[in-house]
Amino acid sequence: MNPFKRYWSTFRTKQTLRRQSDTPRIPWVTVILSIVLILIYYWQTKDPQITTMWSTGEILTLLQHQYYQLITANWIHQSWSHVLGNVFGLLLIGWRFERLIGHWRFLIIYLVAGLTSTIFSLSFHQGVLGASGSIVGIMVAALVLYLRFFRNSLVKAFTTWWQVVVILIEILAVGIGLFNIGYTNTNDLAHTGGIIGAVLTLWLLNPPLQVGKYRTVTRISAAVLLMALFGVSIAVLLNF
Repeated sequence: MNPFKRYWSTFRTKQTLRRQSDTPRIPWVTVILSIVLILIYYWQTKDPQITTMWSTGEILTLLQHQYYQLITANWIHQSWSHVLGNVFGLLLIGWRFERLIGHWRFLIIYLVAGLTSTIFSLSFHQGVLGASGSIVGIMVAALVLYLRFFRNSLVKAFTTWWQVVVILIEILAVGIGLFNIGYTNTNDLAHTGGIIGAVLTLWLLNPPLQVGKYRTVTRISAAVLLMALFGVSIAVLLNF
């Protein structure tokens, strides 16, 4: 068969499977998160104090006990290119991943990844600003789900080769960044924390039954590791 015809046939088959599935038609969480991130940055441009008040750092977050910044730091950005780049990444992966696993699972994974990214990074005395910890976490969680259930026809329908390539490149970039901490402007400690939080939360929550199930021991292990991550990180922060 002609390569183009083969590709077109696969594309049509996936499109039919997506339409016939019980998955959400519109990834509302992804759409709303993208809009909120843009609106918050617009607010930052009008009130620069928001950036100082919401970003994490050893002095404000730890010494002055402004722990709310562990959450708010994920919602602010440095520039329009920063926020639009993150929104692009969120839409690129979230548009299909959210439809595959459902709204509430996607939202929980996103929020937990954001929190683990800030806590993990600040435990190593590195501040956080931006949603990339959550977004990189979502990307890797999507890849982990695909690798585990790649034989599932629905998973195949919601996954494309270019998404896998983008995620692998991002993982490679994070790995390289960890060996160059202090020499780049990218906070790969936050990305690492986001990846750990997102993957453990995916295992804990389990995907929908039409996708597959993780074993009980996997889910229990994920819960224990997630609590250990939070426990150790919080202990480090409180003893700063």
